[in-house]
Amino acid sequence: MCGSQETMRLIVLLVIAVSCVAAGPSPEEVYVQFLNKIIAKLEDLVERSEDPSKQDELRMQCIYGMNAFLRHASSTWALSMIDSATKLQSGLLRGNLVDLGQYDECVKVTVNPEDLNRTDGPTFYGKHCLVSINFHVPNDTITLNGVPKKLVDLFGVNYIPVTVSQCYPSLCDYWVLEEVLNSIFSVPDNVLQMFGLNYQVTVSIQKNDCYVLDKGPLDAAEWSVLAIIIFILAVTVIATAIDFYYIEAQSRNRPKTYTEEIVVAFSLYTNVRKLLDTTVPSDAMTALNGMKFFSMAWVVVSHRYRYLPTEPLSNLLEFPDELKKLMKMFLLSGPLAVDSFFLISGLLNTYTFCIMRERNRRYTPLDVINGYIHRFFRLTPAYLMMIGFSATWLYRLRDGPVWNRFVGVTRDQCRENYWMNLIYLNNYLNPDTYCMMQSWYLAADMQMFWLSPFVIYPLWRWPIYGIIEVIVLTVASIVTPMLVSYFEEIKTPIPMTTDPVESSKEMAVLYLPTHTKTVSYVLGIGAGYLFYKIKKGKIKFEPNLIARTIGWLITGGLMLFSIFGGYSTYQLDSDYDRIYSAFFIGFQRFFWSLGLVWIIFNCILGYGGPINTILSWKAFIPLGRLTYCVYLTHIAVILTGIGGVKSSIHYSDFDQVERFLGDLMMSLMAACVLSLLLESPMMKIEKMIFGRGSTKKRKIQGTTPQRPSAPPEPHTHQA
Repeated sequence: MCGSQETMRLIVLLVIAVSCVAAGPSPEEVYVQFLNKIIAKLEDLVERSEDPSKQDELRMQCIYGMNAFLRHASSTWALSMIDSATKLQSGLLRGNLVDLGQYDECVKVTVNPEDLNRTDGPTFYGKHCLVSINFHVPNDTITLNGVPKKLVDLFGVNYIPVTVSQCYPSLCDYWVLEEVLNSIFSVPDNVLQMFGLNYQVTVSIQKNDCYVLDKGPLDAAEWSVLAIIIFILAVTVIATAIDFYYIEAQSRNRPKTYTEEIVVAFSLYTNVRKLLDTTVPSDAMTALNGMKFFSMAWVVVSHRYRYLPTEPLSNLLEFPDELKKLMKMFLLSGPLAVDSFFLISGLLNTYTFCIMRERNRRYTPLDVINGYIHRFFRLTPAYLMMIGFSATWLYRLRDGPVWNRFVGVTRDQCRENYWMNLIYLNNYLNPDTYCMMQSWYLAADMQMFWLSPFVIYPLWRWPIYGIIEVIVLTVASIVTPMLVSYFEEIKTPIPMTTDPVESSKEMAVLYLPTHTKTVSYVLGIGAGYLFYKIKKGKIKFEPNLIARTIGWLITGGLMLFSIFGGYSTYQLDSDYDRIYSAFFIGFQRFFWSLGLVWIIFNCILGYGGPINTILSWKAFIPLGRLTYCVYLTHIAVILTGIGGVKSSIHYSDFDQVERFLGDLMMSLMAACVLSLLLESPMMKIEKMIFGRGSTKKRKIQGTTPQRPSAPPEPHTHQA
């Protein structure tokens, strides 16, 4: 796979050296020799220290643990530490650059003083550490398939990182190990020079890459979230029992009282029936349910693949060839699923606004503020629960050698930046470290909702000026990402580099900001207004067979271009065409949204044929109701799966699809729990607080009753 044979030979020799199997009759004996070198180097560092300090104390603790290991090298616990460490992994030439060893075997080692034939001394444990051996190649380049590639584009750094696992006494702090290993490999006669190779090797160990089994006691945040969960469960159980055994029978003869309405809001008995109810108004936009579900499934599978380059893969260097496969564009174009939600949100927001203005033409700033309050209290409780869970108990679910790289980072970011999410500005305030990777969308959708009255009201009140505004905003929504792409020299709609600096820049200036994502929402506003006019008979939409055929052909062409049109730009070995990249990035979402508008209009006006039959299948009604909670929970499900791996993964599409189906099923289950215990009750309470209880049941055309339609829940501007 790799054209630079010398580079790969150096990697093999490096791993042999560090995993200590290059000499000696057995790995165990060589490992003991290697630990002797570590002790000698630690003692030398202590002896040469001019100022005894806390650092020397930590080094001495490590020497104690290492000496204990050497004196009892034949004991079961010492052999477990040796056995759990990396030796020499196979498949280096195909990109198997990460070996996780035997994590459980290492961290379950416990050494008490009596195990060392002592009556005093500290108890220590096995500490599993991922050690990155950083191999600096001349010119920071290797050759793949005859094409030179910069290391920063393949690995995100300007060296080849070979990651091995080691098991050390827990008395050895990570920086002590890093210090001594770098000292060993920097000496004039290091192991590479034994083979006549004069290249620089550095060793790095991150604090979060060293694990002991104990995660420590529960802190205040964890106890608080646990108390809230227990309280919600207790209220649900009590409310369900009261509803089932008392209120259900009483309400057959009379309307429910206000107190009974509150109790029923938390009842599983009632909420499950609402969730599974497939009855909708005859003129409802039922095709949107299937569209939302398929879009959400596309989001989940895209995020499953999105994490692949960061997982411990045994065939990492096969990725450039995988990108050559045309059908991979379905995955690379996965962000278009989010535009489907933006479009639906804008459409339903505008349509329900127009319906409400029929009933009450008066529209004041107070109505706008009330609309903002309604939306905040509908979306935020379930969102807040997932933020709290991600910041606390998600970390407690599993462990593993890469757990901190995925779940630990999520926990720390949610604890530090949760407030940015709660004010829905996280995609601007801190685009690099915001809480919950998928939450940028919730912020962008909320921001567009805040601004929507300034477009929808003029469109309804002064149609000519409103239409001009929609057209201007549509053009601006196309030109903005186009200019950003052109002047920032961005090649693809999503970052295709592992260079963290370049990737962060592209995310911050193109992918995350709301102002580069508005085209779908603006088109949704225009489509919602047009649909309202058609339903009221003020505009006729009766295309004949020829017109429908031409429309479907154009729609198919636009949507296929949106998915496959960027194929050449995604290839790692393709030249950067600045003009084409800017054009594709500017028009991709616009073309996709136009296609969706055509599909939606044909389905809800009776011209959808088999497409409408599929999208309107009744099973999609409850599934569509769950899409918001699936969106909130699916990243936690994915991270729990990939963060808990304890051996390298061999990438294949079959395995990824299999894992995706598991992710989707687990996310649906988690979404059911979140929806039934929190989302649905809080929606009911919100309606009662603002004077819209279920005794005055509303069924607005085009919406699924009493549920958020998707991540972007449709919302009226009614006071």
